Amino acid sequence: GVILTDPKARLPGNRYVVKADAGDVSVLETGAGSFLLALSYRARAVLAERLSLGIEDEAGAVSLVQALMLGYRQGIPAETREAFARTGSLHILAISGMHVGILAGLFLLVLRSAGVSRIHWVWYLIPFLGFYTLATGASVSAARASLMAVCYWLGPALRRKPDPMSALGLAALVLLVVDPHDIVNPGFQLSFAVVTGLLVLTPPLLGWLQPLAQRDPWAAGDEAGWLTQSRGMLTKLLALLSVSVAAWLASFPLIAWHFHLVSPIALPANLVIVPLTFLILTAGAVSVSLGWILPGLSFLMNHAVVGLSCLLLGTIELLEKVPWGHWFVPSPRLGWVLAWYPVVALVLWGGRQWRRVGLVSCLFLAVVMAGTPWFAQPTSVTGKAMGEASVYLLRSGRSTVLIDTGPEYQSRTLIDWLRELGVNRLDGLVLATPSLRHAGGLTDLAQAMPIGEVLAAPPALHTRGFESLLDVTMDRKGRPLTIRRLAEGDRGSGYGALHWEVLHPPGSEDLKTMRDSALVIRWMEDASSWVHYPYLTPALMATIADQPRLATSRVILGGVLEDPGHWPERWWMAVGPERLILSAEALQSLRTADRNGLIGELKRRGVEVELIAD
Repeated sequence: GVILTDPKARLPGNRYVVKADAGDVSVLETGAGSFLLALSYRARAVLAERLSLGIEDEAGAVSLVQALMLGYRQGIPAETREAFARTGSLHILAISGMHVGILAGLFLLVLRSAGVSRIHWVWYLIPFLGFYTLATGASVSAARASLMAVCYWLGPALRRKPDPMSALGLAALVLLVVDPHDIVNPGFQLSFAVVTGLLVLTPPLLGWLQPLAQRDPWAAGDEAGWLTQSRGMLTKLLALLSVSVAAWLASFPLIAWHFHLVSPIALPANLVIVPLTFLILTAGAVSVSLGWILPGLSFLMNHAVVGLSCLLLGTIELLEKVPWGHWFVPSPRLGWVLAWYPVVALVLWGGRQWRRVGLVSCLFLAVVMAGTPWFAQPTSVTGKAMGEASVYLLRSGRSTVLIDTGPEYQSRTLIDWLRELGVNRLDGLVLATPSLRHAGGLTDLAQAMPIGEVLAAPPALHTRGFESLLDVTMDRKGRPLTIRRLAEGDRGSGYGALHWEVLHPPGSEDLKTMRDSALVIRWMEDASSWVHYPYLTPALMATIADQPRLATSRVILGGVLEDPGHWPERWWMAVGPERLILSAEALQSLRTADRNGLIGELKRRGVEVELIAD
């Protein structure tokens, strides 16, 4: 093959394109990898085939059980992974303590049935869990769980009482010695935080909740049998609730910090999802372990997995739709995250007075870290480059407006960026440039979050692809979007303190190209205003400069620029910009000489320049 510098790269020489024909590829060497890894992956493939025996047509159930048992997550659709994440259940798709615990428990049950002494269990457990960890991808959570299990059962082998906290600490130490960078890995932090929370927080929480299921010791007479059984079931349910609350308290600030997500629906969700996952894992373990001897049993267990998987996926889908079951927030300050844990400890172990202080502090921190969507925001403009286009987010009060979406292939980046900013809903979406390069992400965005209304330019002769996009895009509930066509002179409000006015295009002329129909909107708040130009040409500037109502414009959002050396003087006088926000697209549209000339002119006029970053 030949390595060529991409002449279209934004930074020539820093990006390359490799062009080669399939016939040029040749295998240089085989069999040089790790024998143990190769054996683990072959075993993983065989087990995956065993888990699909008889249910090959049930793709959803097969992909789910293979993910739960073997770490094969590639077969799970992105929408399903999103649903698991929003309901706080994504942890079941990562090989972790629950998965390792169930399989290790079944393995130890076999050893016990075979008469193996308890002090020798660890020597059988080490190769079993090591092989399983390698076969499932050796993730941090799997390695932590396996190391902790080995360290825990190492106690009896050394004639010592097993201690979970010591095992957890030793597992963390071993992983950090192998790779010290794991300390900043979100998976490492969450894995150890959750397990520590389970070990430390569950006992006091259970102590608070268990009296709810206990009979009044002063009650007279014998209790009915059904009532005693009900109390037993309630005790188990409260124990599961204690575990769920402990895990949520331990993970809440870290998930908000790393993934910008708050998911209170996870508390009730785990009461259903964890037992279902346990049943699926148990059925899968029986299928792959005993199916070699009794193929019919493997067939039967796999069909049980189908029913359980359908129930699990249906539960996830239902919980995802619960209003305010989850929402996205900006990353809280590190100080708030670190303060959360001692405050929770104060609530659980402090005296009566300190417990009240801790409870108030805990509520305060929860509101500060999770309540951002309800806080009124000052009016602001934030921009970001999305491939060949740029997008802008306007915020005022509790309202948010997005200008353009960027191309379709950047939709994932756009959605992640909005979630990082804590945006859960768009009150308005302005499609200022009627092209797929600037609006192609509309379909994915409409599926990711509610959109109050779409503001678009009137149709033009050469914008059929854009018009088709508007026609076929539906929201998450399968309903068409509310689309409002705008033209010069249209005005509106309703986005916090913002008012808006359309300066272009004229509504009475036949529009032919996307530049003819591009929306130029002036956004106003008191004495401040912003004008967004998708295309900034001398002709357009001259037309808009004749409109006297521009006298208060202060901030300009620049799109594609043309001929900056001949911008009309009356435009400078009419607009009088103090700040010019330039997109990457705008800079790319200029030659080096024009770019330097524009920057010099802006400096001469005292205009502050801000560049939109990737």
